[in-house]
Amino acid sequence: MKNTTIPERVKEPAVRGVAVQVLLLALSSLYWLSPIPLYILVGDFFIRAFIGPKLSPLAALSRWIMAPLFRFKLRMVTLRPKRFA
Repeated sequence: MKNTTIPERVKEPAVRGVAVQVLLLALSSLYWLSPIPLYILVGDFFIRAFIGPKLSPLAALSRWIMAPLFRFKLRMVTLRPKRFA
C-alpha cells in the first residue's frame, strides 16, 4: 500500500531551509545547554516520520519564510534519501 501523504519530489529551497533550521537548533542547544531546541527537533522528527512532511512545522517555516527570504534557485529534488557508495 502506497502512502499518499509523502510527495515524491519537493522544492529544494524547502529542503535546504529545514537543514539550516536543524543545524541552528542543534547548535543553540549546545551553546545554551538547553534541551528545549532538542525537544523541537524530536517533535518535528516524529511529525515527519509518522504523519508526513507536509505537516512539519520546520518545513512550513522553511516554505513560507526562509525560501522567499534567501531566494534559493527553484529546483525539484526527490524526497528519498540519497544512496552513497
